Amino acid sequence: MPTQTRLYVRLVTALAVMFATFFGITGFSPNLNMIASYKVDVNTISFIQEKNMQVVRKHRVDEVITPFVKQWDKRFREARQFDVEFTADWLVAGQSVNEHTRRSLYFPMIGGDASVFINGVGIGHSIPSKLRAPGTGTQYGYFEIANFLYQPGINRISIILRYDGTDVGIKEFYFGPVAELNPIFILHTNWHIRQNRIILFWSVVLLISISVLFFLGMSVRVCLVIGVIDVMFLVQSYVFLQFDNESIASFMVGFSVYFCLLKILAVVLLFLLRWPVIKNGNGIEEGYYVFALVGMFFALMPSMMPNSDVNFGLVSLANLSVLPLFLCISLHGVYVHFFKNKSGALALKKMVEQKEEQLQAQLKKSAVMEERQRLTRDMHDGIGGQLLSLLVRVRGGTLGMVEIETEIQDSLNDLRLIVDAMDDNDEDLLSALAVFRIRVKAQADAAEIKLQWEQPDIIYFGKTGPRRVLHIYRLMQEAVSNVLRHSGARNLSIVLKQESAAMPLRICIFDDGKGCIANEESGRAGKGMLNMRTRAHKLGGTLTIGSGLNKTGFGLTLSLPVEALADSVDS
Repeated sequence: MPTQTRLYVRLVTALAVMFATFFGITGFSPNLNMIASYKVDVNTISFIQEKNMQVVRKHRVDEVITPFVKQWDKRFREARQFDVEFTADWLVAGQSVNEHTRRSLYFPMIGGDASVFINGVGIGHSIPSKLRAPGTGTQYGYFEIANFLYQPGINRISIILRYDGTDVGIKEFYFGPVAELNPIFILHTNWHIRQNRIILFWSVVLLISISVLFFLGMSVRVCLVIGVIDVMFLVQSYVFLQFDNESIASFMVGFSVYFCLLKILAVVLLFLLRWPVIKNGNGIEEGYYVFALVGMFFALMPSMMPNSDVNFGLVSLANLSVLPLFLCISLHGVYVHFFKNKSGALALKKMVEQKEEQLQAQLKKSAVMEERQRLTRDMHDGIGGQLLSLLVRVRGGTLGMVEIETEIQDSLNDLRLIVDAMDDNDEDLLSALAVFRIRVKAQADAAEIKLQWEQPDIIYFGKTGPRRVLHIYRLMQEAVSNVLRHSGARNLSIVLKQESAAMPLRICIFDDGKGCIANEESGRAGKGMLNMRTRAHKLGGTLTIGSGLNKTGFGLTLSLPVEALADSVDS
């Protein structure tokens, strides 16, 4: 994708994320436009001020009466009494009293503790707010007025604001039927609690995720910045939910201004720390950065413009605008450390599997080459040597036809045994022994040698590897070939013994020929004997040479431990 197009995509994505998050956060705030027709005209409101004002009083003749809109011209250092006069012209004699004929007073924001009076009679106090932002005050109020408190002609509602450490004053208030104002008041109260619970819940989630990511190796500075702001979120929401004390409320409102500034600083720091990630991103994280900064800017507007209208959406922005950014960063961290690492691990596993397959293919190829070399060596040393010797003697004229036929038949027998070994090296030990028995029986009959074969019904072994089967087959083949060619024996005995599953398998091959004990004891064993010992060593067994049948002839015993039989790894 071209660089310019990519920038456009990221910009559009960032704006989309910003607006979607804005409407998602502010969309559930109380909407005061629903009761706009009941808003008291500020031109009908005035106030007086004096120190230590506790109860409502009438204006003195020489006293300065200040218009409502002038309340923010100087800081609040004295108590103030706000008054609005009206006539109860909605009352009709004899009408029933219900939520439509009763009136209520509602002010969404006020700077401090306030008392409300109707015609000099106190009707209640303001309620501590559980959701604070710069310029939004510490309390709000809702009062239902009994009809008997009204008087004919002019009535007066008075609100005494004794102390206002936030300089918020009274932004606006509403006077109308209970049926219209009460639902907004209930929504307002529930909105306070719901917002704090949302902040508390996501702050806990964020704290847990950041802690996990810290231990997984995420940037310490990023974790520290998010962690500090998140802990402040936790403390603020917990205090608002648990405490109604006015002094704590005033402190938290003053703290909220510095908290907003601190959140702006945190957003800037995070942007700088994560710039290498952001510039390669897709625009989503940029959208959350823009939203967080814009949200913080608008959240400070009520404190910069105290005479502005009440906007609960700005309060939501002040409290929630940075949380989506922090959650985005933590979720991105989780994605990187878990899903991407998992993808990387899967890719690595796949690469290892491919390498293993290549290695297995190479080993198989090497095994094939080795087998070819062994086959070549066996044919060269065995059949090749026999045929060469036969050729020399034929050329020398020292052999008759019967002897030539015998030598050729011996060579053919050796060739069949080699082929049998090749055909059966993928089978198990019992199958290989069955084929070997058939071949040896045919060769022994041809040589007029009586074969005696003894084998137990059960041989205990695991999955014997083809190379081990081949070693056993060829060792027995070498021993039988020596008997058939050189021993002059009339009887051949092959006995397999294994007493139990824990005992070794013993293969005994005895004949009654002339034997080769003297040669073995004198160290002049032939190449065939050396090959058999080598194969026995590779099998992990032992090869014992001794006398044969009836204390004469040649005897051979191969002892194979159970672990050698059960090992499926080729030697």
